[in-house]
Amino acid sequence: MLMYMLKPQTEGTALTLTDTSKIGAWAKKAVAQAVQAGIISGYPDGSFRPDADITRAEMAVMIARALPEGRLQSG
Repeated sequence: MLMYMLKPQTEGTALTLTDTSKIGAWAKKAVAQAVQAGIISGYPDGSFRPDADITRAEMAVMIARALPEGRLQSG
C-alpha cells in the first residue's frame, strides 16, 4: 500500500531475497520498488518473510524512509 501511495516511476530492482519465491506475484513489483527506493531491505538473514506480520516499529521505519529528508524534524 505504501508503494501504491508513492507511485514510483521505476520497475524496481531484481530481488535477491532468499524467499523471493514466496512473495505473491501481485506484490513482487511493489517489493522490488521498495527495495530499490531503500524503504525495505529484508531481514539480516537475507529473507523478506512475506507471510509474517510486520511490527509497528517496522512500519514506522518504512514510513520514515519513504518521507523526503527533513520531514521528520521536530520543532
